[in-house]
Amino acid sequence: MNRCRVTILQAYEQLLQRQSMSRDKGQAALALRMDQVLHDLNTRTSHHGFFGRLFGGKPTLTRGVYIHGPVGRGKSMMMNLLVEAAAGQARRLHFAEWTAQLHELMAQARNNQGDPIAHVVSSFAGGTRLLCVDELEVRDITDAMLLARVMKGLFAKGLVLVTTSNTPPDQLYEGGLNRPLFLPFIQEIHHHCDVVFLDNGEDYRRRHLQEAGVWHQRIGGKQAQEYQSLWADWTAENPPISRQLAVQGRVLPVASSGRAARLPASRLLAEDRGNMDFKILSQAADIVFLDGLTPMIQRDHARRFVMLVDIFYEQGKLLVVDAEVQPKDLFDDQENLGFARTLSRLTEMTSTDWVAQHMDK
Repeated sequence: MNRCRVTILQAYEQLLQRQSMSRDKGQAALALRMDQVLHDLNTRTSHHGFFGRLFGGKPTLTRGVYIHGPVGRGKSMMMNLLVEAAAGQARRLHFAEWTAQLHELMAQARNNQGDPIAHVVSSFAGGTRLLCVDELEVRDITDAMLLARVMKGLFAKGLVLVTTSNTPPDQLYEGGLNRPLFLPFIQEIHHHCDVVFLDNGEDYRRRHLQEAGVWHQRIGGKQAQEYQSLWADWTAENPPISRQLAVQGRVLPVASSGRAARLPASRLLAEDRGNMDFKILSQAADIVFLDGLTPMIQRDHARRFVMLVDIFYEQGKLLVVDAEVQPKDLFDDQENLGFARTLSRLTEMTSTDWVAQHMDK
Protein backbone atom coordinates (compact mmCIF):
# COMPACT_ATOMS: atom_id res chain seq x y z
CA MET A 1 0.00 0.00 0.00
CA ASN A 2 2.84 2.39 0.82
CA ARG A 3 4.15 2.00 -2.74
CA CYS A 4 0.86 3.43 -4.04
CA ARG A 5 0.65 6.39 -1.73
CA VAL A 6 1.04 9.95 -2.97
CA THR A 7 4.51 11.18 -2.12
CA ILE A 8 5.02 14.46 -0.28
CA LEU A 9 6.56 15.94 -3.42
CA GLN A 10 3.47 14.94 -5.42
CA ALA A 11 1.20 16.37 -2.72
CA TYR A 12 3.23 19.59 -2.85
CA GLU A 13 2.83 19.85 -6.63
CA GLN A 14 -0.93 19.29 -6.27
CA LEU A 15 -1.12 22.01 -3.62
CA LEU A 16 0.64 24.46 -5.94
CA GLN A 17 -1.96 23.81 -8.63
CA ARG A 18 -4.92 24.20 -6.26
CA GLN A 19 -3.67 27.49 -4.81
CA SER A 20 -2.09 28.90 -7.99
CA MET A 21 1.31 29.17 -6.30
CA SER A 22 4.72 29.18 -7.96
CA ARG A 23 7.12 26.29 -7.46
CA ASP A 24 9.82 27.02 -4.91
CA LYS A 25 13.14 25.16 -5.18
CA GLY A 26 13.69 25.14 -1.43
CA GLN A 27 10.21 23.79 -0.72
CA ALA A 28 10.53 21.10 -3.40
CA ALA A 29 13.88 19.97 -1.97
CA LEU A 30 12.36 19.86 1.50
CA ALA A 31 9.48 17.72 0.19
CA LEU A 32 12.03 15.19 -1.08
CA ARG A 33 13.84 15.21 2.27
CA MET A 34 10.57 14.55 4.13
CA ASP A 35 9.74 11.73 1.73
CA GLN A 36 13.03 10.22 2.89
CA VAL A 37 11.91 10.56 6.52
CA LEU A 38 8.78 8.53 5.79
CA HIS A 39 10.74 5.96 3.78
CA ASP A 40 13.19 5.48 6.65
CA LEU A 41 10.36 5.21 9.17
CA ASN A 42 8.61 2.53 7.13
CA THR A 43 11.90 0.68 6.61
CA ARG A 44 12.52 0.74 10.33
CA THR A 45 9.01 -0.61 10.93
CA SER A 46 9.64 -3.53 8.59
CA HIS A 47 12.71 -4.51 10.63
CA HIS A 48 10.59 -4.75 13.77
CA GLY A 49 8.63 -7.71 12.40
CA PHE A 50 9.73 -11.33 12.91
CA PHE A 51 11.03 -11.84 9.36
CA GLY A 52 12.62 -8.42 9.38
CA ARG A 53 14.62 -9.34 12.47
CA LEU A 54 15.44 -12.77 11.07
CA PHE A 55 16.59 -11.77 7.57
CA GLY A 56 17.07 -8.02 7.69
CA GLY A 57 20.20 -6.09 8.40
CA LYS A 58 20.61 -3.33 10.91
CA PRO A 59 17.52 -1.06 11.10
CA THR A 60 17.85 2.27 9.33
CA LEU A 61 18.43 5.24 11.62
CA THR A 62 15.70 7.75 10.89
CA ARG A 63 16.95 11.31 11.08
CA GLY A 64 14.48 14.08 11.69
CA VAL A 65 14.44 17.56 10.17
CA TYR A 66 14.86 20.97 11.79
CA ILE A 67 13.38 23.51 9.35
CA HIS A 68 14.17 27.16 9.89
CA GLY A 69 13.87 30.37 7.90
CA PRO A 70 11.98 33.67 7.68
CA VAL A 71 8.24 33.94 8.25
CA GLY A 72 6.01 33.26 5.29
CA ARG A 73 8.32 30.71 3.64
CA GLY A 74 5.89 27.81 3.97
CA LYS A 75 7.63 25.91 6.77
CA SER A 76 4.38 24.92 8.49
CA MET A 77 2.72 24.18 5.16
CA MET A 78 5.46 21.70 4.28
CA MET A 79 5.33 20.04 7.68
CA ASN A 80 1.56 19.67 7.34
CA LEU A 81 2.10 17.77 4.08
CA LEU A 82 4.35 15.38 5.99
CA VAL A 83 1.71 14.88 8.70
CA GLU A 84 -0.95 14.10 6.09
CA ALA A 85 1.32 11.68 4.24
CA ALA A 86 2.32 9.92 7.46
CA ALA A 87 -1.25 8.61 7.75
CA GLY A 88 -1.51 8.35 11.52
CA GLN A 89 2.17 7.83 12.30
CA ALA A 90 2.75 11.50 13.14
CA ARG A 91 1.73 13.53 16.17
CA ARG A 92 1.53 17.26 15.38
CA LEU A 93 1.67 19.93 18.09
CA HIS A 94 2.32 23.64 18.28
CA PHE A 95 5.38 24.34 20.44
CA ALA A 96 3.32 26.05 23.17
CA GLU A 97 0.92 23.09 23.25
CA TRP A 98 3.81 20.62 23.40
CA THR A 99 5.61 22.31 26.29
CA ALA A 100 2.32 22.66 28.17
CA GLN A 101 1.82 18.89 27.89
CA LEU A 102 5.38 18.23 29.05
CA HIS A 103 4.97 20.50 32.08
CA GLU A 104 1.67 18.77 32.94
CA LEU A 105 3.33 15.35 32.75
CA MET A 106 6.17 16.67 34.90
CA ALA A 107 3.71 17.86 37.55
CA GLN A 108 2.07 14.43 37.58
CA ALA A 109 5.46 12.72 37.84
CA ARG A 110 6.41 14.66 40.96
CA ASN A 111 3.51 13.01 42.77
CA ASN A 112 4.97 9.58 42.05
CA GLN A 113 8.14 7.83 43.10
CA GLY A 114 11.05 7.44 40.72
CA ASP A 115 12.74 9.66 38.16
CA PRO A 116 10.24 12.31 36.96
CA ILE A 117 12.05 12.82 33.63
CA ALA A 118 11.88 9.09 32.90
CA HIS A 119 8.14 9.22 33.65
CA VAL A 120 7.64 12.15 31.26
CA VAL A 121 9.64 10.45 28.52
CA SER A 122 7.83 7.13 28.77
CA SER A 123 4.41 8.79 29.04
CA PHE A 124 4.95 11.05 26.04
CA ALA A 125 6.80 8.57 23.83
CA GLY A 126 4.13 5.89 24.13
CA GLY A 127 2.63 5.37 20.69
CA THR A 128 4.50 8.32 19.14
CA ARG A 129 7.04 7.55 16.41
CA LEU A 130 7.10 10.86 14.55
CA LEU A 131 6.71 14.13 16.46
CA CYS A 132 6.02 17.28 14.42
CA VAL A 133 6.41 20.51 16.39
CA ASP A 134 5.47 23.83 14.80
CA GLU A 135 7.07 27.19 15.66
CA LEU A 136 9.76 26.08 18.10
CA GLU A 137 10.97 29.22 19.89
CA VAL A 138 12.52 28.83 23.36
CA ARG A 139 12.24 31.96 25.52
CA ASP A 140 11.33 30.64 28.97
CA ILE A 141 13.94 29.13 31.29
CA THR A 142 11.56 26.44 32.56
CA ASP A 143 10.87 25.33 28.97
CA ALA A 144 14.59 25.40 28.18
CA MET A 145 15.60 23.24 31.14
CA LEU A 146 12.79 20.73 30.61
CA LEU A 147 13.48 20.33 26.88
CA ALA A 148 17.19 19.78 27.46
CA ARG A 149 16.43 16.82 29.73
CA VAL A 150 13.36 15.33 28.04
CA MET A 151 14.53 15.32 24.42
CA LYS A 152 17.60 13.23 25.20
CA GLY A 153 15.30 10.52 26.53
CA LEU A 154 12.84 10.81 23.65
CA PHE A 155 15.60 10.51 21.05
CA ALA A 156 17.01 7.51 22.93
CA LYS A 157 13.62 5.81 22.53
CA GLY A 158 13.82 6.31 18.77
CA LEU A 159 11.37 9.19 18.45
CA VAL A 160 11.84 11.15 15.21
CA LEU A 161 11.48 14.94 15.41
CA VAL A 162 10.45 17.28 12.60
CA THR A 163 10.15 20.88 13.72
CA THR A 164 9.83 24.39 12.28
CA SER A 165 11.36 27.55 13.67
CA ASN A 166 12.27 31.09 12.66
CA THR A 167 15.59 30.59 14.47
CA PRO A 168 18.64 28.44 13.59
CA PRO A 169 19.23 25.78 16.25
CA ASP A 170 22.51 27.31 17.42
CA GLN A 171 20.71 30.58 18.20
CA LEU A 172 17.88 29.05 20.25
CA TYR A 173 17.50 30.59 23.71
CA GLU A 174 20.37 32.94 22.89
CA GLY A 175 21.10 35.21 25.84
CA GLY A 176 18.81 33.17 28.07
CA LEU A 177 19.39 32.56 31.76
CA ASN A 178 21.66 29.54 32.42
CA ARG A 179 21.90 28.88 28.67
CA PRO A 180 24.86 26.45 29.04
CA LEU A 181 22.40 24.01 30.63
CA PHE A 182 20.31 24.20 27.44
CA LEU A 183 23.17 23.51 25.04
CA PRO A 184 22.77 19.69 25.26
CA PHE A 185 19.35 20.13 23.60
CA ILE A 186 21.00 21.90 20.65
CA GLN A 187 23.59 19.12 20.45
CA GLU A 188 20.80 16.52 20.38
CA ILE A 189 19.12 18.42 17.53
CA HIS A 190 22.29 18.34 15.44
CA HIS A 191 22.89 14.67 16.26
CA HIS A 192 19.38 13.47 15.38
CA CYS A 193 18.11 15.99 12.80
CA ASP A 194 19.18 17.44 9.47
CA VAL A 195 19.04 21.23 9.64
CA VAL A 196 17.29 22.70 6.59
CA PHE A 197 17.22 26.43 5.88
CA LEU A 198 14.37 27.71 3.72
CA ASP A 199 16.08 30.80 2.37
CA ASN A 200 14.68 34.23 1.64
CA GLY A 201 12.38 33.32 -1.22
CA GLU A 202 9.28 35.33 -1.95
CA ASP A 203 6.84 35.80 0.91
CA TYR A 204 3.51 35.53 -0.90
CA ARG A 205 1.56 36.66 2.14
CA ARG A 206 3.58 39.86 2.40
CA ARG A 207 3.15 40.66 -1.28
CA HIS A 208 -0.60 40.03 -1.19
CA LEU A 209 -1.09 42.07 1.98
CA GLN A 210 0.88 45.01 0.61
CA GLU A 211 -1.00 44.90 -2.67
CA ALA A 212 -4.47 44.44 -1.19
CA GLY A 213 -4.10 46.68 1.86
CA VAL A 214 -5.40 46.06 5.36
CA TRP A 215 -8.64 48.10 5.35
CA HIS A 216 -11.48 46.56 3.34
CA GLN A 217 -14.79 48.39 3.04
CA ARG A 218 -17.93 46.35 2.52
CA ILE A 219 -19.84 46.81 -0.73
CA GLY A 220 -23.60 46.43 -0.51
CA GLY A 221 -23.22 45.05 2.99
CA LYS A 222 -21.10 42.13 1.76
CA GLN A 223 -17.64 41.31 3.01
CA ALA A 224 -14.92 42.19 0.50
CA GLN A 225 -13.60 39.14 -1.34
CA GLU A 226 -10.04 40.40 -0.89
CA TYR A 227 -10.47 40.31 2.90
CA GLN A 228 -11.49 36.66 2.78
CA SER A 229 -8.62 35.94 0.39
CA LEU A 230 -6.10 37.44 2.81
CA TRP A 231 -7.41 35.25 5.64
CA ALA A 232 -7.12 32.23 3.35
CA ASP A 233 -3.48 33.19 2.75
CA TRP A 234 -2.77 33.33 6.46
CA THR A 235 -4.44 30.01 7.20
CA ALA A 236 -3.04 28.05 4.24
CA GLU A 237 -0.25 26.58 6.36
CA ASN A 238 -2.26 26.06 9.56
CA PRO A 239 -6.02 25.44 9.30
CA PRO A 240 -7.72 27.76 11.84
CA ILE A 241 -8.92 26.35 15.13
CA SER A 242 -11.21 27.75 17.82
CA ARG A 243 -9.20 29.08 20.73
CA GLN A 244 -10.20 30.69 24.01
CA LEU A 245 -7.77 33.27 25.37
CA ALA A 246 -7.80 33.46 29.17
CA VAL A 247 -8.32 37.00 30.45
CA GLN A 248 -8.54 37.41 34.23
CA GLY A 249 -11.13 34.72 34.83
CA ARG A 250 -13.02 35.14 31.57
CA VAL A 251 -12.33 34.04 28.00
CA LEU A 252 -11.95 35.76 24.65
CA PRO A 253 -12.88 33.33 21.83
CA VAL A 254 -10.95 33.72 18.57
CA ALA A 255 -10.26 31.76 15.41
CA SER A 256 -6.53 31.06 15.55
CA SER A 257 -3.95 30.00 12.98
CA GLY A 258 -0.34 30.21 14.10
CA ARG A 259 0.23 33.83 15.09
CA ALA A 260 -2.92 35.03 13.30
CA ALA A 261 -6.33 35.51 14.91
CA ARG A 262 -9.79 36.45 13.68
CA LEU A 263 -12.90 37.58 15.52
CA PRO A 264 -15.97 39.81 15.14
CA ALA A 265 -15.47 43.47 16.02
CA SER A 266 -18.59 43.29 18.18
CA ARG A 267 -16.88 40.75 20.46
CA LEU A 268 -14.26 43.34 21.34
CA LEU A 269 -16.32 46.52 21.25
CA ALA A 270 -19.92 45.66 22.21
CA GLU A 271 -19.09 43.25 25.03
CA ASP A 272 -17.73 44.19 28.45
CA ARG A 273 -14.06 44.17 27.46
CA GLY A 274 -11.15 46.17 28.78
CA ASN A 275 -7.51 47.01 28.36
CA MET A 276 -6.35 43.53 29.45
CA ASP A 277 -8.42 41.81 26.73
CA PHE A 278 -6.64 43.80 24.06
CA LYS A 279 -3.22 43.18 25.64
CA ILE A 280 -3.80 39.42 25.79
CA LEU A 281 -4.94 39.46 22.16
CA SER A 282 -1.83 41.38 21.10
CA GLN A 283 0.35 38.86 22.95
CA ALA A 284 -1.37 35.90 21.28
CA ALA A 285 -1.27 37.20 17.70
CA ASP A 286 0.89 39.30 15.41
CA ILE A 287 -1.92 39.90 12.93
CA VAL A 288 -5.63 40.18 13.79
CA PHE A 289 -8.52 40.07 11.34
CA LEU A 290 -11.48 42.11 12.60
CA ASP A 291 -14.87 41.29 11.07
CA GLY A 292 -17.74 43.75 10.65
CA LEU A 293 -16.46 47.03 12.09
CA THR A 294 -19.26 49.63 12.09
CA PRO A 295 -19.33 53.40 12.79
CA MET A 296 -18.85 54.26 16.46
CA ILE A 297 -22.33 55.31 17.48
CA GLN A 298 -22.04 54.29 21.13
CA ARG A 299 -19.32 55.96 23.16
CA ASP A 300 -18.34 52.74 24.98
CA HIS A 301 -17.64 51.09 21.63
CA ALA A 302 -15.52 54.05 20.56
CA ARG A 303 -13.59 54.03 23.84
CA ARG A 304 -12.75 50.33 23.48
CA PHE A 305 -11.72 50.80 19.87
CA VAL A 306 -9.35 53.59 20.90
CA MET A 307 -7.75 51.26 23.47
CA LEU A 308 -7.43 48.50 20.87
CA VAL A 309 -5.74 50.79 18.34
CA ASP A 310 -3.39 52.24 20.97
CA ILE A 311 -2.21 48.81 22.14
CA PHE A 312 -1.77 47.41 18.63
CA TYR A 313 0.06 50.57 17.57
CA GLU A 314 2.43 50.48 20.52
CA GLN A 315 3.08 46.75 20.08
CA GLY A 316 3.64 47.07 16.32
CA LYS A 317 0.86 44.63 15.40
CA LEU A 318 -1.01 44.24 12.11
CA LEU A 319 -4.76 44.88 12.04
CA VAL A 320 -6.72 43.75 8.97
CA VAL A 321 -10.23 45.18 9.03
CA ASP A 322 -13.53 44.34 7.35
CA ALA A 323 -15.47 47.60 7.81
CA GLU A 324 -18.64 49.32 6.67
CA VAL A 325 -16.85 52.66 6.25
CA GLN A 326 -13.41 54.18 5.83
CA PRO A 327 -11.44 55.15 8.98
CA LYS A 328 -12.31 58.85 8.64
CA ASP A 329 -16.01 57.99 8.84
CA LEU A 330 -15.84 55.82 11.97
CA PHE A 331 -16.62 58.69 14.34
CA ASP A 332 -19.35 61.28 13.90
CA ASP A 333 -18.41 64.91 13.25
CA GLN A 334 -18.94 65.92 16.84
CA GLU A 335 -16.35 63.44 18.09
CA ASN A 336 -13.81 63.56 15.24
CA LEU A 337 -11.59 66.05 17.06
CA GLY A 338 -11.57 63.93 20.20
CA PHE A 339 -10.40 60.90 18.25
CA ALA A 340 -7.86 62.67 16.07
CA ARG A 341 -4.96 60.65 17.49
CA THR A 342 -6.74 57.36 16.84
CA LEU A 343 -7.48 58.34 13.24
CA SER A 344 -3.86 59.40 12.78
CA ARG A 345 -2.63 56.06 14.11
CA LEU A 346 -5.10 54.15 11.94
CA THR A 347 -3.83 56.02 8.89
CA GLU A 348 -0.29 54.96 9.73
CA MET A 349 -1.29 51.37 10.53
CA THR A 350 -3.09 50.98 7.19
CA SER A 351 -0.09 52.16 5.17
CA THR A 352 2.18 49.87 3.14
CA ASP A 353 5.13 51.20 5.13
CA TRP A 354 3.57 49.90 8.36
CA VAL A 355 2.98 46.47 6.82
CA ALA A 356 6.55 46.29 5.53
CA GLN A 357 8.00 47.40 8.87
CA HIS A 358 5.99 45.09 11.12
CA MET A 359 5.37 42.02 8.97
CA ASP A 360 8.35 40.10 10.34
CA LYS A 361 7.93 40.94 14.01
